[in-house]
Amino acid sequence: MKSRLLLSIFMTVLIFLAESALAQGKKNFGIRSGYQISGLFNGSDRVSGTSNYASFYAGAFKEKKIFSFLHLGTGLEYCQNGADMDNGNKHVIKYLGLPIDLKAKIGPVYALVGVQPKFKLSEKILINDKKTNPADEQKSSFMDFPAFGGMGVNIFFLSIEARYHYSIFEINDGIRNAYLQLGATLHI
Repeated sequence: MKSRLLLSIFMTVLIFLAESALAQGKKNFGIRSGYQISGLFNGSDRVSGTSNYASFYAGAFKEKKIFSFLHLGTGLEYCQNGADMDNGNKHVIKYLGLPIDLKAKIGPVYALVGVQPKFKLSEKILINDKKTNPADEQKSSFMDFPAFGGMGVNIFFLSIEARYHYSIFEINDGIRNAYLQLGATLHI
């Protein structure tokens, strides 16, 4: 718990510094949205009795050119993580995230790496499509902290991209979120 508090303070300072850096010079604003497929993992193994959970993500971002080929980005993003369970039920965790990334761009193609501290908005277990609260041993922590990497291509004012996220910290007793996002961004 102490390490998560220190990490939260560190991320708040990092976000403040990133926002300060973005406040100067030309900025690029936009929205991003797409398909997300997530799962719950213990190390590299999927949690037994679970399979991928399909959902969506949506958010807004801004980025600033640091050098001609390097951009710093921040944003705000909503997503749903979780897993489908073998018995047909679902475990769904809704988050609000603050992504921070560095994007290296060569022509229309780019690669990016970053982190996304996420704060849990709600968590539920769907049993026969009826919402129930998770038992204490099923509840995830209030915060998730995935690192991510991805690639994309710019096409005029749109971008198509893929990002893979993997939690640095456990959300519950050895369990971590991992998810793939496939989507588009609209540069405003």
